[in-house]
Amino acid sequence: MKKYLSIASFIIFFITLAGVITFYSDSGSVKRESAIFFIWILPTIGLILGIFGKKGFFKIGGLIGHILILTFTAVIPFVVTTFFWNTP
Repeated sequence: MKKYLSIASFIIFFITLAGVITFYSDSGSVKRESAIFFIWILPTIGLILGIFGKKGFFKIGGLIGHILILTFTAVIPFVVTTFFWNTP
């Protein structure tokens, strides 16, 4: 069962990566309203699945991928807008 959690996390990582790239390339196929699904919800689900998955390549690949996506799409923009762009 744990093996399937790791594989699901890895697959969710590639779905998330495709969604984020499509969103940021501004090709118009991903609506702005559905961006939160690709930027926050899917990586969080994949991260949780990866934590409970079996040790191996899929677990490490999924965890590193989801952490990087969450870092570049949620954490860095939050820090920049909070601490550096706080003047009108």
